[in-house]
Amino acid sequence: MSGKKPTCEELAARVSELEGHLRRNASASLNAFHQALDSMQLDESTLLEIVRLNPYAIAIFNHEGRYIEGNAAYRKLFPETPVPEYSLFEDKLLLRLGFADKLESLKRGCVASFPELDYNPKNINPDWPDIQTYMKAVSFPIMDKSGALDKVICMYEDVSDQKNSERALREAQDKYQAFARQSIYAVGTLDTRGNFLEVNRKAMEITGYSLAQFRSMNIAELVIPEQADRARAVLVRAAKRPFEKPGDFTLRCRGGALRHVQANVVPLTHSGLSAGFQFTALDVTESRRAQDEIHRLNQFLSVAIDSANVWVDVLDTDANVVLWNQAAEQICGYARDEVLGNAHIWEWLYPDPAYRDFITRKAAEIIQAGRPVENFETTIRTKSGEVRIISWNSRNLLDEAGAPMGSIALGRDVTRMRRAVKERENLAEQLVQSQKMEAVGRLAGGMAHEFNNILAVILGNSDIILKHMAPHDPNFVRVEKTIKMALRARDLTLQLLTFARKDKLNVAPVSPNTLVRETMDMLDRAALHGTALHTDLAPDIGLVEADANQIVQALLNLCINACDAMSSGGELLIRTRTATLGPGDARLKPPMAPGSFAVLEVLDTGSGIPEQIRDRICEPFFTTKARGQGTGLGLSVTLGIIRNHNGILHVTPRTGGGTRASIYLPLAAASQTAQTPAAACARNAAPAPGQTVLLVDDNPDVLSMLHDIFAMRGDNVLCAASGPEALDLFRRRRHAISLVILDIVMPGMDGGEVFTRIKQEKPDTAIIVCSGYSMEGMAEDLLARGAAAFLQKPFDLSELDAALDRAQSR
Repeated sequence: MSGKKPTCEELAARVSELEGHLRRNASASLNAFHQALDSMQLDESTLLEIVRLNPYAIAIFNHEGRYIEGNAAYRKLFPETPVPEYSLFEDKLLLRLGFADKLESLKRGCVASFPELDYNPKNINPDWPDIQTYMKAVSFPIMDKSGALDKVICMYEDVSDQKNSERALREAQDKYQAFARQSIYAVGTLDTRGNFLEVNRKAMEITGYSLAQFRSMNIAELVIPEQADRARAVLVRAAKRPFEKPGDFTLRCRGGALRHVQANVVPLTHSGLSAGFQFTALDVTESRRAQDEIHRLNQFLSVAIDSANVWVDVLDTDANVVLWNQAAEQICGYARDEVLGNAHIWEWLYPDPAYRDFITRKAAEIIQAGRPVENFETTIRTKSGEVRIISWNSRNLLDEAGAPMGSIALGRDVTRMRRAVKERENLAEQLVQSQKMEAVGRLAGGMAHEFNNILAVILGNSDIILKHMAPHDPNFVRVEKTIKMALRARDLTLQLLTFARKDKLNVAPVSPNTLVRETMDMLDRAALHGTALHTDLAPDIGLVEADANQIVQALLNLCINACDAMSSGGELLIRTRTATLGPGDARLKPPMAPGSFAVLEVLDTGSGIPEQIRDRICEPFFTTKARGQGTGLGLSVTLGIIRNHNGILHVTPRTGGGTRASIYLPLAAASQTAQTPAAACARNAAPAPGQTVLLVDDNPDVLSMLHDIFAMRGDNVLCAASGPEALDLFRRRRHAISLVILDIVMPGMDGGEVFTRIKQEKPDTAIIVCSGYSMEGMAEDLLARGAAAFLQKPFDLSELDAALDRAQSR
């Protein structure tokens, strides 16, 4: 229709079309109205004409919501023309009803529909008439060419009549439903022959038949065939004896269903003549079903309770057993016939009187005071004498008046679970202990490292002084004592380091018997008065891969502890044997694998270890000795050594007194060849002086002491206080340098990185690594990568010479 104005006929047709849309769907009709206006490209005068012709209330508002024009239907609905200051977007009624968002969206060009509005002109203006009106409204925008809001067209439909009709219908329905609900009986009338005349809704609900179907039936047709004659006889008797007791009948309902009723029939008379019968019938189908269901449920519950895998018992107010299921029998061993009707079971389950009194009071609280329990655990003794742990959930039972009538309890046998929890707690405790020992080890190692640097300076300088001092010098003895005390301090820090570090510095295949003989030699020299030493060595025991010095130290620690436990003398036996530990053996701890082990055992006849401290004997710094007589490191160091060798330390009491300490070490491959500790430590003559030596240490005092020692030997000495400085010196003098003494633990670039760089530039360089503390196996790693020797700080001149010998022999 673009290009020309529509004719009046076309406008009328379009208005009729819009009316049809509005009747079917207000929202859809307005959308259609909107689209029609857009398609017709109407000018304002034509738009006003359409508004005037439309039978529905329509008003036009400008872009500010100000009233422009309304048709006759609008003016009838709204008797007063909106005042000039009125704005659709500020309508109090719409804002009060929460339509602010819709009004805002209307400004943006969106159609806004409003549900039923409760409108009374008097609520807006007291002078306006008091007319309660219900309406629906839809507003849609007319936008100008720029897309801005130009006008708003609002359409209103008065739905008051419809609303009032719906209200009247609801009231009538409510009255009807109240009437239908007022009786729980099926009520109706019969003619004299028993044909149905009228029935109420309840009768139709029970049977499923309509009133018309009832009117085509006789009472004898409604009941099941075998009750038809009895139904007719009831009518005959009712005419003679109107007040007979109700009779039971089964009705054939629509669809074939059967319903059970209790029915009563009384005669109706009119002018003294029989006019038929009135009946009332109560549907008892559900109550009959309920009774049957209760019977079936009782059977089901009996089976279910006996099938449950939890202990179920019911007690009366005197704690006598009323119910006892099969699970209770299986858990405690007492049969149902033994416990029903009496309270003897509690004496059997809880033989301890004090504990039984506690349980009895708890049961009384549950029954009389109504205090339920959840996950309440008790320990019972079964009929077979076994001890079990039961977790109870229990509460009291009340009668209809709310008085206690007993209790019900459900019990779970949690014995295995509690044992598993205890085992997990033990494992967690072991983990915490392991972490604690590792932390203490790190702390001890760090302290020993610093202390060893100090001792290295003291011991080295004392050796230098002693070499330049005549034996008759009055200070000669004093220096010797200083060296002796420094060596004792070194032995103490060595125990700390052995406890802390993870590396084994001189690993070689060795016979456990050889290790025992070395240990016995040291014990013989110690002259242990009152203690008889014995050995029992298994022949052909095989070899273990071990740091011989560390294993000997572990054996010495065990032997010293054993001798301390035999203060009045006794016998000490060291023996060797082999053992195979299979999967699941309690002595195996992760990550150890099952296999064959060499066992080195230290057995004494001492006082043994008290049970209450057995779990603590390997804790660092734990000791039972008097103050000043023990460090508490012996067994913790031993445990650290054995674990570093993937072994087991197992300490148990001996039958008859004393202690057995067993070391389990994995057996080496059969092809390995034994190397004795003596052979491993063999040295050549001291190397000739005159070589160029690079000394690397971050401690200036240690560096000064080493410089003096090598200068005194006649060597050309270069000193570096850091890794970068050492590499710079090595690059400039690489052809002259024949030996490097390298500290491992240094700030910044550590000894490991310096070692790697030097070996890359000159692989045949002899490097002796040294440290007061080797962190995380670094020394072991460097020895495997070609280090000539390892010097443990502090060291004396003889140990330095031995290291120089090993470096020269390579």
